[in-house]
Amino acid sequence: PSLHHRQQHARAMEEGGELKESFRECRDACERIEAGAQASANGGKRDQANEERKRIAGKVMRCMQMVESLGILSANESKEDILTEHLQFLLLQYFLGVCYANMGDPDPGSRLENVQNAILSFRRFAAACLDKDLLESDIAKRVESMVESDSVYSKPRTVAREEKIAQYKRQKEIKQKMEGLESSSSVDEEEARELALLHINSSVLNVSGV
Repeated sequence: PSLHHRQQHARAMEEGGELKESFRECRDACERIEAGAQASANGGKRDQANEERKRIAGKVMRCMQMVESLGILSANESKEDILTEHLQFLLLQYFLGVCYANMGDPDPGSRLENVQNAILSFRRFAAACLDKDLLESDIAKRVESMVESDSVYSKPRTVAREEKIAQYKRQKEIKQKMEGLESSSSVDEEEARELALLHINSSVLNVSGV
């Protein structure tokens, strides 16, 4: 191979390692945010938490750029085309939405912008998962109307009480199954793929009402 090709390969390997490390950091940070470990506080602590969320949002966007530059995901790929180890990168758009949704900016204009960015990120995440046929049939039906419009001004879908109960039960089942797979001492390729898809479906359920 030419020097140029060797340099390209070395750069791709370096970026791939950086991507995996950065993705883990973003995933862990967003899990802490969702769990309320960075609950809003008064004064400096609140400002510090807000700056950390902005930092993580920037790192998520950097990961998204690396995924694109490395050609890891393609717009025309279906579920069968995506490697198991690459499925997790679809969650980056969800992570970005989590960061925006939890930014406690004191400025009303900035708060509105953050809410709008969160809604767009969640809808784009759900749309990508729906398009690639990664969702369970019932979950797919719930998000079809959600992703019809990419506008932040479209009215959120009304969810009936019975549907909320069913959604809660399914989310609980998914998380229990995820915990079972994650606690296993050894996970084969099929189980790793199932875990990745469960994580995606769980995340889509979290945003199916926006």
